[in-house]
Amino acid sequence: MQQQIDGLSVTLQELLTRFVLFLPRLVVALVIFIAGLYLVSVLTRLMKSALERRQVNPEAIKVITQVAHWSLIVMVAVTALQQIEFNLTAFITGLGVIGFTVGFALKDISENFVAGLMLLLQRPFDLGDVVLIDEYRGRVTDVTLRATEIDTLDGQNLILPNGLVYTSPILNYSRRPLSRVAVDVGVGYDSDLDVVRRTALEAIARAEHVLKDPAPYVVFKSFGDSSIDFTLFYWVDSRQTPQFRASDMAIPLIKEAFEEAGIDIPFPIRTVLLPREHSLN
Repeated sequence: MQQQIDGLSVTLQELLTRFVLFLPRLVVALVIFIAGLYLVSVLTRLMKSALERRQVNPEAIKVITQVAHWSLIVMVAVTALQQIEFNLTAFITGLGVIGFTVGFALKDISENFVAGLMLLLQRPFDLGDVVLIDEYRGRVTDVTLRATEIDTLDGQNLILPNGLVYTSPILNYSRRPLSRVAVDVGVGYDSDLDVVRRTALEAIARAEHVLKDPAPYVVFKSFGDSSIDFTLFYWVDSRQTPQFRASDMAIPLIKEAFEEAGIDIPFPIRTVLLPREHSLN
């Protein structure tokens, strides 16, 4: 009985000794953790203010600050745990395996999420911009962390995954409002080309939305099968005049002006030579 009491006394003494030795490390870990939390809070507020000054999308600001906040907290926690000799190797290995498994399972979702975050940060387009993404043309109506929504020019609502948007060429018509329109025309070989040039330029000058600067111009480019072909170039403001409307308003004016000036717009002519039939004697 006395031996059991002595053994228990020794055990309690060892535990007390270990606790006394452990206590300073625990205090240091707690100080590091509490000070780290305060520092994380300060850094998060500074990051949010910097992003707001850059006029980053509010949704992107929320995501970025939250990711940064929790990442810094994990770093503080790891630093604090190192003070008490916590076995971090197994813990981090376990987190890595779990993260890899979840990341592989949610590959498409995470890809769209990261692409959406980059789009919100880089801002290749704003809401209301008219864009061409891959083969899709329309006006941007919404951008989230998962998808980009556009209203196509034929009135359809299209939702594109951000992964596709971010990896595709993006043509933003609204960033450069001047848009050049090219209309191909052919005139007869007997036409006076100076008259043709002058008539075409006078015709397009009557169009309502055609810009005077840059000025329209005509380029004769080839001898066709039945016509001399040229292209009439002019500029419009794409924010006011869609591309298809800009072409449509020019063609009737050119046709009417050419008819008044007696300029022929020929249609293709084919001469077919048939072999002679020889009578058999």
